[in-house]
This record gives sequence, structure tokens and C-alpha cells, in this order.
Amino acid sequence: MGEDELAFPFWKIRLPAGPFDELSKQHQQMITSLGQIESWTVAEPDAWQVKAIDELHHTLSGLQNLWETHIALEEETVGPEKSRQHLSLSENEQLRSQLSEHGQAHSQPGELVMPFIVYNLSASDREEYLKLLPPVVANQLIPVTWKAAWEPMIPFLLRV
Repeated sequence: MGEDELAFPFWKIRLPAGPFDELSKQHQQMITSLGQIESWTVAEPDAWQVKAIDELHHTLSGLQNLWETHIALEEETVGPEKSRQHLSLSENEQLRSQLSEHGQAHSQPGELVMPFIVYNLSASDREEYLKLLPPVVANQLIPVTWKAAWEPMIPFLLRV
């Protein structure tokens, strides 16, 4: 939501020829796929038949392919290199601040969302992201105070 509502309109002014409509369309396709996956996870046991599992596999594979295409296009268009090239330091800070506020307002509960974000980043991205957080969040809340809440998610985290 933050990208579609804030980042892409912000970028369209600076990079009018950018593929922002395509990126937003891909977001909607991902949301549709996630909805299909979510409905399958709450389905009655009789839905766990071979045909349904094949459909789930197809949806997950399609989502993975879409994600790989999407993130490559997004990084190429508005990734760190492009941000340094097309935005001033103050514009980068303004956008980061707006996205941060938006993310905090829409990402609840924090004790589940924050660890999910942090522990699904590469080591270098995680290090940079943690620098943006208040020290109490990065050093106390996520790894200690909230751990009992997010620990059951460990199988779904890339790097703990």
C-alpha cells in the first residue's frame, strides 16, 4: 500500500516514464494470489485433495515467478542506485519518512510484523534497516520482549 499510495506517485513526478502502473498492477496480482492462498489455508479438510493441492502449488509457483519479476523491475526502477541518482538526500529522507509513518500505521501487531520484516532481509539489508529503528526496538523489543510472540513464525522466516 505504501508504495502504491506514496512512493510511486512521488517517483512519477521525478521519473515520469517509469513503469509504475505495471508495478501497481503486479501488486494487485500478488494480493489476488495471496487471497487465494489464504482461502485455501482455512478450507475444510475435504479441500486438501490432490486437485486442490495442485492448484495451490500452481498459485504459489505463479506468485514466486511474479515476485521475482516484480522485485527485479522495482529495484531497477526505484532501488537504492536509482534513488541516489534521481532523488536528492532531502527527497530520499522525505520519502523514507512518509513510508515509515505509513508502514507503522498499517503494520500491526508490531510484535509480529517487525520480526517478519527484519528476519526476512539479507544480512546487509537487515543491518541497514535496523539502523533506522529506535535502538529499543532493534535491541530489546524484537529479539527479547516480543520473541515469545514471533517465535512460532520461525519456520516462515528466512534468516533468524
